[in-house]
Amino acid sequence: MVAPTHQKMTLNSSLRRIFAEIPAPFQKMDVPDVQITGISIDSRAVKRGDLFVAMRGGTVDGHQYIQIAIESGAVAVVGERDLDGLNVPYIRLENSRHALTWIAAAFRDWPARKLT
Repeated sequence: MVAPTHQKMTLNSSLRRIFAEIPAPFQKMDVPDVQITGISIDSRAVKRGDLFVAMRGGTVDGHQYIQIAIESGAVAVVGERDLDGLNVPYIRLENSRHALTWIAAAFRDWPARKLT
């Protein structure tokens, strides 16, 4: 019997492609064609190439950590506040938490669709 090989999944997607495929309303703008290699909601876990999704929580607001996420390697940010002056693309959404489900599904090429 041959042992299964475990391959590390390499994910890479265009920010533009992701936002072209999701129904979440967002601030109308030309979404840049930035390559995303991961998604993070925790600024402490951001890696180079990640999309950082800033969300408001019960006690902590992720928008306070956007600059830290960028310094850690985030190449784009999604959030609910009106922000200017970031040195990476920022996409404003009405509800980051709701949009995250769509963003993650599009980033991973719609895995639920492959179940049927």
